[in-house]
Amino acid sequence: MHKISGYRSSDKNGEWLTMSDAAAKLGVSHVKIRRFVRDGILPAEQVMRGAPYQIRASDLEDERIKADLARKSPRIINDDNQKSLFPAI
Repeated sequence: MHKISGYRSSDKNGEWLTMSDAAAKLGVSHVKIRRFVRDGILPAEQVMRGAPYQIRASDLEDERIKADLARKSPRIINDDNQKSLFPAI
């Protein structure tokens, strides 16, 4: 009738993803995806401020994203010379 198009990510053809879809595809939380967007690593579009982000699926292949995901979590180093904050434990 009115031919009002929905969000590109609502088509579910795999080309455009929601933040949750992108997180699921990479196996990370939406917080990680939000950080990628905030840091300018992952381009994302919004129809208007406050609207859901739309992320192009092909942008998830960016080398910076792959490098970040491949990076290991910080290691905890046991140092016998380091004093404990909680010596009673």
